[in-house]
Amino acid sequence: MYSLTVTNACGSDVDTVLVIDGGPLPNVDLGMDISVCSGEVVNIVPVSSNVSTWLWPDGSMNATYTTVSAGQVYVEVANGCGVAFDTMEVALLPLTPPLSLGPDLMLCPGDTVILSINESNVDILWSSGSTNPDYTVTDTATQVSATITNGCASSSDTVNAVLLPATPPP
Repeated sequence: MYSLTVTNACGSDVDTVLVIDGGPLPNVDLGMDISVCSGEVVNIVPVSSNVSTWLWPDGSMNATYTTVSAGQVYVEVANGCGVAFDTMEVALLPLTPPLSLGPDLMLCPGDTVILSINESNVDILWSSGSTNPDYTVTDTATQVSATITNGCASSSDTVNAVLLPATPPP
């Protein structure tokens, strides 16, 4: 509380002001940037403290925000002591491309063929359980399949491996 007394030849006057601590500043964290599939609904629930008001890109004023599109999402929060901001990027994952391992294989005894998957941003799973981008097909294989996934969809392909008879000795 602060008081001020003013005095002159005509008298005096007193005024008092009460200063109240408004509390801590607001704080908000939208979290890490995210990647979503086309058409996916994303409900953003920020971590916050000491927030009185919210303002989202569409003008909404709720404590959470829902979006179905890629782009930057930002929020402005406030209380009687100040304002805080945070942003996050919502990126759109591409569709999983069709997987093609190529034509069926004809292998001679002792032959090996390396199949490769050269797609970026996908998880790879071969029929053997391997997750490497390259897979060595030996003359004991009869069928090899692989699946690629990016979180939105998956694509698979299979090749048959046919073992040709050994060439008879001369």
